[in-house]
Amino acid sequence: MLVIGQQTPATSTSNLLGLSASSLAITGSGFGRTGIAFDPSGNLWVADSGNNRVLRFPASVLTPGTKFPAADLVIGQSTFTSATQGTSRVGSSLGLPNGVSIDSAGTLYIVDQFFRTLVYNAPLTTGQSPSAILGLDATTNSTPTQIEMGNPTAVLGLTSGPIVADTGNNRVLVYGAQSSWTVASNQISPPANAVIGQTSFTVNKPNQGNGDASASSFSAPVDLASANQELYVVDTNNNRVLVFNQSPTGVGAVATRVIGQLDFPYTGVNLVEGRGFSFPGGYPAGAVIDSSSSPAHLYVPDTLNHRILGFRDFKNLKNGQAADIVIGQPDFNRAVVNYPSGDATAPTASSLNLPTALTVDSAGNLFVTDTGNSRILRFPAPFASGQTAGESADLVLGQTGFTSYITDPTNVTLNSPVSLALTVDGADATKTNSGFLAVADASQNRVLLFPKPWSNGMAATIVLGQSNFNAGTASSANGRFNSPRGVATDPQDHLIVADTSNARVQLFDQAANLASGVKPLLTLGASFSSPVAVGVGPAGDFWVADIVANGLLHFPVATTLLQTTNAADASLQVIGPHSAFVDKFNNLLVTDSVNRVLYYVPQISPVNAATYNGARPLSAGTVVALFPTVTTNSVANGTATAPANQFPLPFTLSDTAITVGGLPAPLLFVSSGQDNIILPQSLATTGSADLLAIRPSTGQIMGGAEIGLAATSPGLFTIGALGSGPVLAVNVQDSTVNSSNHPVLRGQFVILYGTGVGPVPNPPADGTAASGQPASDLPQVLIAASTTGTGTGTTTPAFIAATVTYSGLAPGFAGLWQINVQIPLTAQSGNAVVIKLFEKDVPNLDQTSTLTTTLAVN
Repeated sequence: MLVIGQQTPATSTSNLLGLSASSLAITGSGFGRTGIAFDPSGNLWVADSGNNRVLRFPASVLTPGTKFPAADLVIGQSTFTSATQGTSRVGSSLGLPNGVSIDSAGTLYIVDQFFRTLVYNAPLTTGQSPSAILGLDATTNSTPTQIEMGNPTAVLGLTSGPIVADTGNNRVLVYGAQSSWTVASNQISPPANAVIGQTSFTVNKPNQGNGDASASSFSAPVDLASANQELYVVDTNNNRVLVFNQSPTGVGAVATRVIGQLDFPYTGVNLVEGRGFSFPGGYPAGAVIDSSSSPAHLYVPDTLNHRILGFRDFKNLKNGQAADIVIGQPDFNRAVVNYPSGDATAPTASSLNLPTALTVDSAGNLFVTDTGNSRILRFPAPFASGQTAGESADLVLGQTGFTSYITDPTNVTLNSPVSLALTVDGADATKTNSGFLAVADASQNRVLLFPKPWSNGMAATIVLGQSNFNAGTASSANGRFNSPRGVATDPQDHLIVADTSNARVQLFDQAANLASGVKPLLTLGASFSSPVAVGVGPAGDFWVADIVANGLLHFPVATTLLQTTNAADASLQVIGPHSAFVDKFNNLLVTDSVNRVLYYVPQISPVNAATYNGARPLSAGTVVALFPTVTTNSVANGTATAPANQFPLPFTLSDTAITVGGLPAPLLFVSSGQDNIILPQSLATTGSADLLAIRPSTGQIMGGAEIGLAATSPGLFTIGALGSGPVLAVNVQDSTVNSSNHPVLRGQFVILYGTGVGPVPNPPADGTAASGQPASDLPQVLIAASTTGTGTGTTTPAFIAATVTYSGLAPGFAGLWQINVQIPLTAQSGNAVVIKLFEKDVPNLDQTSTLTTTLAVN
């Protein structure tokens, strides 16, 4: 390993041991970058921006193990111990250099924060002055011209001439060879020969003023490279690299290909499609379930991609599934602020700028805090519109119209709405003249209430947190706010406000009783670090999401809080929760800081129905018993048993259905405390699958589990269904059930019954009776022998292998595994002879367990 600028990789001290030929002070000037380059001799040039110099480290010191290597040449300073910053654009001293390149002839190019590129001709020496300066137009110092640069950050030295990333002007300038440069008598620098990224030398808008990128536009190009006669440009704000012919001419060269995006118009971080989210740090990202529809819909604010993603069928949603609709963008691949303009100050009825929180009313209308546009939008029942993208809002609050953008605190205008809530009548779409919409306006430290009937640009009638509508200062006083980021209402219309920067939650009276500036009924504050959202359940109890504390706290209903110590009664650990939403079934929906949407339901404990071992993964076709992990919860809507000897088995019993990996599972029995199911035959043999217990009539998810999957999960059914002890077996000789009264004779056959053999070739359809499909292999069956083996300090039974003549699905049954076994003549006799089964080397009971399965043998 080689470390330059430090003595070990463990330190990061600026100018370690003092300013010297070995020290660096890299400040990260210019889009957080510092340039390096190798010359034809293998020497390394480093832009030491904080020391206002460029250092050359000779190739001889660039070897692994060299400690604190020293430079042998410095440009921009006269010695290695000076770091004087230049004071003039036309001077020879450097000012925070951040780009460096050297061409094949040894000509050095340096970009610094005087918005220029300095040229040093070979031979290079310490303290050398530049031979020429690019980027200085004597007739102007602001408007982009064919000469003037605007915060360039990188330069590429080529034999044909230098190329400069003129970052601030969203363009790349191309120069000819130095011998061709001509400087007018009234100028300092020569003009560029060509410009890439703009339609002329005098314009500089990102993406040429368009919301979409293109093959000929940039938004902050910051670095350059060349290879194989191609020019590579790092187009930072468009999150891509564009590739051009290495020698473009004229104006507006077109890229031949794009790296980092699916196509030239797209600009999103990583791959923007309909699956992932990008939530803002420290602010809500309030996903919501619309239960007014069937199936229930899920809406998620994909804040940093300026859009909302909608998922049609929440009940059957799979991990990583793509959204069905997008609001705020014309398709799933764009992430343009206020599409199509890309202008953060030019909203429209269909555009979004950092949407943060959502709620829905009884008609499925979607309300959005369009935070960056300082407004609230209502989109009429998006899934009923027939559109999959680009839907327009039909209501705007917080602005006078869909295209206005005013952020002053008034009773009409909002600054940064980040959360919203509807009162009971506000959420009832049939109530036209009663109810409120409450909005948390974080930057103005207030909550506004807009009464029905709502109309575009209407005024709020109540303000909380301020004494009047024109005030916006923060305060920690009772009833005042400091950046409130969450607001909710309970079933009695109490307002609950997450007063984020005051690290508290304030609970106010019912909305109909409120007046501007009133104080809360109570304040919750001892347990919070940074509460950002509140989610209220159907009964009025609520969760508070604390993004800094990495968790949520649960509180009882308001009337109980008013009579108690105001303490939380439950908690949940979540990585940086951004929101809390409680659905009508009292299940919790949360967005978190790793850009996920999490849905919490009562936990189910699945076990192999033969062994009751819940620690093992399960395999396709296994009979599984489901138990509520918390015994007071329920795993079914009632009690029912599948009709005997009728196939296929039902997939719904007593309004209860089970899905595993999105596939319906055949049901044998359901009750509030136990469900017996058969896992679908097509499940994978590795990984995991989500199991859900669902009430089809309402869409309620009653419980869930993540089950591990394996190629086999063998278990033998036992008498009394205890998981161990006498196995369920039939003596072939007389068709009696094996027992102490009916033992199997040595040398005779017995049929063992179990479950969990795993996938078999040509399986029957799920829930149908098998016709005797054999497994792909035979298990090993061991039985205690009549002789004994010697253990450590004791005598233990020896085991011998029994002959297995058949292994597969039992004819006429579903989920049942049949193993035909011949008992060895040398087997032990007795009423409880230990028998072991191994399928693909997996035992029916753990080898470390003291439990055994036994057979009666005579």
